[in-house]
Amino acid sequence: MGFETVLTSEKGIRSRDLLKWFISLSPADQRAALRVNQWGFRDRPSDWIRHFIDWVRVRREPAKYQLDIPKLLVRNPAHRVAVRSPHGVGKTALASMLVWWFFCTRDGFVDWKIVTTAGSWTQLTHYLWPEIHKWGKYVRWDLVGRDMPGNRELMSLSLRGQTGEAFAVSTNDVDLIEGAHAQHLMYLFDEAKAIPASIWDGAEGAFANAGEETEFEGYAFAISTAGPAEGRFFEIFQHRDRYKIWWTYHITRDKAIAAGMMSPEWAEARRREWGEDSALYKNKVLGQFANVESNVVVALHWVEMANARWERARERKHTRITSVGVDVAWTGGDKSVITVVWDGYFVDNQVVIWGDDPMQVVGRVIQVVEQDKSIPITVDVIGIGAGVVARLMELGYNVISFNGSERTTEVDEEGQFGFVNRRSASWWRLREWLDPSKKPTLALPPDEHLVADITTPRWWVSSAGRIMVEPKDQFKTRLGRSPDHGDSLVYALVGESPPVGIV
Repeated sequence: MGFETVLTSEKGIRSRDLLKWFISLSPADQRAALRVNQWGFRDRPSDWIRHFIDWVRVRREPAKYQLDIPKLLVRNPAHRVAVRSPHGVGKTALASMLVWWFFCTRDGFVDWKIVTTAGSWTQLTHYLWPEIHKWGKYVRWDLVGRDMPGNRELMSLSLRGQTGEAFAVSTNDVDLIEGAHAQHLMYLFDEAKAIPASIWDGAEGAFANAGEETEFEGYAFAISTAGPAEGRFFEIFQHRDRYKIWWTYHITRDKAIAAGMMSPEWAEARRREWGEDSALYKNKVLGQFANVESNVVVALHWVEMANARWERARERKHTRITSVGVDVAWTGGDKSVITVVWDGYFVDNQVVIWGDDPMQVVGRVIQVVEQDKSIPITVDVIGIGAGVVARLMELGYNVISFNGSERTTEVDEEGQFGFVNRRSASWWRLREWLDPSKKPTLALPPDEHLVADITTPRWWVSSAGRIMVEPKDQFKTRLGRSPDHGDSLVYALVGESPPVGIV
């Protein structure tokens, strides 16, 4: 009886006689038999995930869509699948499982490569590859018939086998994307909404010799939260002629909730906080593409780019605080928020103070600036903010009083429009500092409250031809909350010059 016949099915070893034969083998021959068995799963990723992942240790069963999606990858003659989903529903975990399936069922049998890339290098280093390493520990290596790769391998951004390698590639390196060749080749695109067209095209060039008529196989698996209604990832989901070779799958909110991957309470809280019509809610909760509204001050994907810059920059040594912004609470149920900017471009995690005691806010600001009285501190002077301004001035600090309703002579960068008031001019400054066409460097922390606050306000041109940003009271009425985090950031930028030279 050949080792090739030692195949598992959903019920395990197919016959009692086969099981007896397997038990009679020496440990070395048993491992060899199991090893050959992996080749039989090369076209059965869902079965491999079900049998060779230790779900007892994972402490849950795979979600239904985590078994349905891999089937599409092998059933599609072109072996290309794109998946869009809400935030945090296990798509990166699925990608990691597929990496191990590909590794275990190809290594030692054929020449193979897995090329992983993502919309940002941080996505690869902080999320995808740590997830790949984590799921490697859940593989049933005793059933695979080989040892788990060593710890040194699992700490790197690559995975070496006997006949192939998985590795990470920056989206800046088109040549390396195009130059990947193997008998069995898989491209994994993580957070694919932000991957440039040149990378997609480079991967297609590497698939030139793959097809049913050849001995070469090429797979492409793209995953992402939904983004703006533009770019290659979006076009794939529109099923336009040139992209019909891609099969698509949408993990909906309801599928995620049914799988236990999303809390219905969390989804409802985000709906109330962000609003059903907001791009943030559509992208992060519904997994839907959202058009960039022409009257939104700051587009969501602009902020996501700023979040990526922040991830890259947070390990750097930042030398000095260059400005501080303070939005002071109006009532006891509200909160004060302090924003600190380092080196003119890096926005630190915001400080939140609950309650309406202005002296508590003063004390926290003094702690933040570490007694450096030269740092510009912009404070919302309306309401009890006046008390904070007065006390900081009394102590000799460099305070800028901000009254959003004041008139201003400021104009936009092009010099075409003036502004209805100071609030509008200051929010527009934030827009200009995040506009991708202006090569922005401002780095923002990926805090959901801050992201929601700065992607929700709208703007329009008044009858007098001036730009007006949605008033704070109107914003609060529309969404039932105050944009404290966003206003605090805007105030901090009042004391800054546009950052330059930092990437």
